[in-house]
Amino acid sequence: MTPDSVTLRALTADRLPTLVRWRSRPDVAAWCFSQSTPTVESFARRIEAAGHTRRDWLIEANGLPVGAVNLDAIDTGHRRAETGILIGEAEGRRKGIATEAMRQLLALAFGPLELARVYLHVFTENAPALALYHRLGFRHEGTLKAHALKDGRWLDVHVMGLLKAEWPLRCFGPSLWMMGHDGTPHYGNGVTGAIRDVTCPKCKAIIADEGGIY
Repeated sequence: MTPDSVTLRALTADRLPTLVRWRSRPDVAAWCFSQSTPTVESFARRIEAAGHTRRDWLIEANGLPVGAVNLDAIDTGHRRAETGILIGEAEGRRKGIATEAMRQLLALAFGPLELARVYLHVFTENAPALALYHRLGFRHEGTLKAHALKDGRWLDVHVMGLLKAEWPLRCFGPSLWMMGHDGTPHYGNGVTGAIRDVTCPKCKAIIADEGGIY
């Protein structure tokens, strides 16, 4: 499995059992905020109740489902949403797949969905997730002390956020719409480093400094 094979597909009802199976795994459940294992029915009710304020996607790599990502609490008035991601299949981890999936999600959020801010909550002990979010450009905005009770322990939670204006060029994914430093859209390929339609000298300099890897 490679990052350039990653695709986001809208979550459909027939895929809910896969999501529940992942959430039932101890290595996944350990980093989820819910205190009980969800069922297909409870997931379906939650998604239906959220209506237009939530969107879920299945993460596929080489055509196989490996995880899920979402935008929740979508507020079109304030142009913000909360995000979360899980990689349910062990073979999909530590291969750049989560990074690429989040890049595609953020490209949708800051592009077609016209959001101005994406934020998230993450356990302070979840080092792999923190590394992922920092790599994508999320900033630490505060810490909620003893915010979640998990397996009898009170855990601290970081709040992290990313603004559209801060969305960096180095986070290009394969053939994705992205923001330039001046807020204009560019197109590129983060796998090969090729950039199309970039005429801004400053953006070209940033690309050169990053060595063509985003």
